[in-house]
Amino acid sequence: MRDIILVISCVAPSAVCSREIASFALRTAMFECAPHLARLDEQVPAGVPEKPVADVTELDAAAFAPALTDYYFTNPIARASATMAACDEAKRERAKAIGGTRTDG
Repeated sequence: MRDIILVISCVAPSAVCSREIASFALRTAMFECAPHLARLDEQVPAGVPEKPVADVTELDAAAFAPALTDYYFTNPIARASATMAACDEAKRERAKAIGGTRTDG
């Protein structure tokens, strides 16, 4: 990136250089810094690992556990709300009383 900025600063102010030359110099500097940008209309296959990263032969119930325990408290404004805290507490007490999971009606 630094090379690109140097090319721009050297080429752009010159009154002799045309816009096309400046564009060419910028493009050349970009291709030197990031050669993959020069490969136009070419599909390069993505690298795929030979084996899985983890052993996935045995999955237990923990692999399918929900990532969120309480959806309504993923929002920072809801977490800071006294009203939401009171509603959550009421729902916890109700779940304890009826033996529910806090997700039932």
